[in-house]
Amino acid sequence: MKAKYTDIEDAFMFSDFGGGYESEAYLCKQTGETYYVSDYVDEEEPLPDDLDDGEKYILLPYRDELDMAHPRDFISEKMPVQIDKLNEIFNYKGAYRRFKDWLIQIDKIDDWYEYENKATEKALRNWCKENDIALVD
Repeated sequence: MKAKYTDIEDAFMFSDFGGGYESEAYLCKQTGETYYVSDYVDEEEPLPDDLDDGEKYILLPYRDELDMAHPRDFISEKMPVQIDKLNEIFNYKGAYRRFKDWLIQIDKIDDWYEYENKATEKALRNWCKENDIALVD
């Protein structure tokens, strides 16, 4: 099966929006077309009646199902002398928000987003490979 990487990425971002499992994205194994299902958005076009047919459609993964970028990986690779600061941040609730606030303070937030985007692309491309999806860029 063939699919555009940008379609896979868009579908993944759609299903990941909000961080929950309220939205899903499916890929048709025959056509490479993507379909979106959400508790929050009305479908503009009718969905296929057989969307639950696992032989014909594959559900795109959620973020926690992929090997994604983690702040520890980023700090270890890019700023290893700051690992103690990272450990301090992640000792309390709301750590991810505080991590990003800290990166803003030290002017490294853009570096984090670039790192995270590359890791997301790598994880999605690996997922496609594992599921025999040939990507067309």
